[in-house]
Amino acid sequence: STTLALVLPDVPGIEVVGSTAALIAGLRSIKKAVHVFSPPAFPLPEFAVPGGAESNQEPAREFIISFDLSRSPIKEVKYERDENRLNIILSPTGVRLRREDIEFRYGPLPYDAVMTIGVINPEAAAVSLARVPELLYEKPIVNIDANPANTSYGEVNLLASRAPGDAAETLPEITHRFLSALSAAPETPEVASALLTALASATENFKIARTSANAFLLAGELVQRGGKIVPSLSLPDTPQRFREEQLAARAVIRSRLDLKSQILWSLLTSDDFTRTGGTETLLPRIFEKLTATLPATKHTVLLWEDPIEHVIRAVVSSPQPIDEEKLRARGSSLLPTGHIAVNDSFPTFRAAEEHIQQLLATLDGVE
Repeated sequence: STTLALVLPDVPGIEVVGSTAALIAGLRSIKKAVHVFSPPAFPLPEFAVPGGAESNQEPAREFIISFDLSRSPIKEVKYERDENRLNIILSPTGVRLRREDIEFRYGPLPYDAVMTIGVINPEAAAVSLARVPELLYEKPIVNIDANPANTSYGEVNLLASRAPGDAAETLPEITHRFLSALSAAPETPEVASALLTALASATENFKIARTSANAFLLAGELVQRGGKIVPSLSLPDTPQRFREEQLAARAVIRSRLDLKSQILWSLLTSDDFTRTGGTETLLPRIFEKLTATLPATKHTVLLWEDPIEHVIRAVVSSPQPIDEEKLRARGSSLLPTGHIAVNDSFPTFRAAEEHIQQLLATLDGVE
């Protein structure tokens, strides 16, 4: 591939923006042309588009005028210029040309492949791709993401790995690993700073529970290359980000701390999704906010009512190592982030709470 479309999610975080900067610079260093698709209301920070990468414009492509020759035979096609106009002249073979026999359409998009970064599923980039929604269905996709809920929709899926006893791989780590495989790892201080800032955001400023051994090594390497964390980096507000903040606020309002068990319970109803316009694609970032900003507890539990199926689902934080065999026996699984995905759904919030209390009691060895 020589010409690539790079697609960002509708709500890109700092880890996505910084990783995007490194990705663009790396791909350009090996002579790839890159066209960035991000939300129109989301201007990428200057350092995220090194060299002035084109963004958000509808790509130029051929415009095709097609005729049904079985109904309107044409013996000659010619054109002439008249001041600022181009006139296409068709000479029929005795049969009158009809408008209904003419079809107008665009030619194929001018990309060899698509790369998505931080896009959990195709729907998560609907705003970014509003002008070319067919992009993800016409071209092969390289899907780069650290979100454990990613649906692996690409022909190539570069997702987070997790070594036993270590923190899950972050998006900046995956991006760096990919560029290193292409011999296109960041060399300049500016790009090293972008990736280091993304890494700091993804690990919550290098918290031990969120930072793998490889992430610490990568941070040291980026510092050696002149990288610095960019404290002034801020992300502009967008309708999607506002919906995320609204939904997170509702989860905080509906939170309660059980002092005896040291469990923080947060919940969202289907009405919360309806009133904010938020979707379930925002839940991983909302859960990150809850675990990062609310009081330190043994476990944080986010319960939500599926806005379509109207059943209760759950995810549980776990700051300590988990016995995965016990977890599977209880119908749950361990996410790459180290958190617990409760695979069952429940008819009520109360039923979900009772199940999770039993699950945590089993894992804590006090069943």
